Formats: sequence, structure tokens, C-alpha cells
Amino acid sequence: MSKAFNVSIDDLLNNDIQNIIVKKVSDTEIVANAIMKVLKVISIAFVVFAIIIIIATLIIVFME
Repeated sequence: MSKAFNVSIDDLLNNDIQNIIVKKVSDTEIVANAIMKVLKVISIAFVVFAIIIIIATLIIVFME
């Protein structure tokens, strides 16, 4: 019947799917933001570690 009248089944049954979609999108955005924060922390730690290694290497080279 939904194909015949080109209406979704949710509209025919008066199901409110808008709230479900908004909640899923909101949850996805929360997870994406958390992942981005973790990646930022990891990248900053990596850069700091690389700088420490470079400084340590330069100190060893110049102390010889």
C-alpha cells in the first residue's frame, strides 16, 4: 500500500521516526567528537615525544 500511494509505512502508521533519527545523529556526533579529542591528544603526545628525541639526540651529538 505504501508503494501504491508513494507514502512511507511510518507515515501510514503515524510512527514518529524523526526523534530516533535525531538521537542517532546526535549519538554519532558525540562519538566522533570523542574520537577527535583522543586523536588530538595522541598527536600532541607524539609531537612532544619526537621533539624530546630530537633534543636528546642533539645533546648526545654535541657532547662528543
